[in-house]
Amino acid sequence: MVLAGDLSGAQIAASIATSIANPVYADKLGIRPALQPSPLKAGLLNCGGYDINGVNYIFVRCITFC
Repeated sequence: MVLAGDLSGAQIAASIATSIANPVYADKLGIRPALQPSPLKAGLLNCGGYDINGVNYIFVRCITFC
């Protein structure tokens, strides 16, 4: 299985892939993935906002989060 997404879809795909591969992350999100990590082979992530800690502009933070 390959998870892919563009812009906000990339952020969602990254969160899903991480929650499948990392039970600690899934616990922090309060979810229990239905899939085991073994079917997950790759992630294709395009233009997602993954680390917005360095961004100080409210508008940019909003659009990269959404």
